[in-house]
Amino acid sequence: MPPSIFPKPGEEVVYFSKNKIIEGKLLGYDIYEKPVIINQFDFPDSTNSFEIIRAKYPNNRIGPNWERLPESGIVEAAPTDLADMITKKLEERIPPGPNYMELIQEFYYRGYETYLVGGTVRDFIQGEKSNDIDLVTTMPLKWALPLIKSMFNDKFSYARQHGYIRIGGTPASGDPFIDVKNFSLSNAGYGTSLFGSELADDFKIRDFACNAIYYEPINKLLIDPSGSGIGDARAKKLSIVRDLNIHAAHYSSAQILVRFVKFAARGYTPTDQTLVELRANFCPLFSTMDNASRIEYVRRQILSKSPLDQRILVYENFVQSMIGLGFEYEYEQFIKPYESYLNLN
Repeated sequence: MPPSIFPKPGEEVVYFSKNKIIEGKLLGYDIYEKPVIINQFDFPDSTNSFEIIRAKYPNNRIGPNWERLPESGIVEAAPTDLADMITKKLEERIPPGPNYMELIQEFYYRGYETYLVGGTVRDFIQGEKSNDIDLVTTMPLKWALPLIKSMFNDKFSYARQHGYIRIGGTPASGDPFIDVKNFSLSNAGYGTSLFGSELADDFKIRDFACNAIYYEPINKLLIDPSGSGIGDARAKKLSIVRDLNIHAAHYSSAQILVRFVKFAARGYTPTDQTLVELRANFCPLFSTMDNASRIEYVRRQILSKSPLDQRILVYENFVQSMIGLGFEYEYEQFIKPYESYLNLN
């Protein structure tokens, strides 16, 4: 792929500080788009901008993410029917501007990777149409903003601490929209957020392997860092990939129990290890969520996309699945007392 102007996270870099040359490794960038570096003395360092750092080895730049996956990782060419289905979707416009693929190409020609990720890829693998398109790019969003403005006027919003730009409408308006995100390396949503371009770190902040498959549309590659995501998506299995040692937002780990039951209610089967991990590591976190946040997350995940006349049935199915999977205590203690706030009627 074309080289990027600025170094990418993971690259050795050189810069000057107080008239002295410093070497180090670029980790990522903070919410102010300042580079975060581990210098040659093994100390964290930062500079005011990317403009003053350069790649230490300009003729030997770091390659794309699929060249440095974990040993378990899988990279394979997407089957023709899958690639064709995704390409057709990416040819749709994002009002008021161009189509998805044109945006992806603009990132690529500037030396940055862009991937479809999450439920989008899972749904396509299962042969289902996906209405939501989530893109994650290695291009720092600071550099993407002028490009996006030139393509979509002012029809976008920037959530700096969460590392994403929303283009088009909003979920509430019902208008089409797209989220363009940076890889999250730690603490997304906080002042200490760190973003970068390392897919091998990003996938550990996701929930299940079937939701941690990346599709690279320029080269039409399926990238499965866990090694089990593609198979899990096809078989509708649930295997946890969230690494609790990664500094992610606490509430996002606590929410995994709700997402687990949601997918189980849709016919997904957990592995035995998944059930063990949920009970040992994630159920205790669920109890630490504040009541308002917990019930709002249940509403958003379970009910928000259901027609009003079907919400009671959808919710009853969720509750039955939760109890049937052995999480009756969590339901009785942390959801049932607050059901009136779900406005089911």
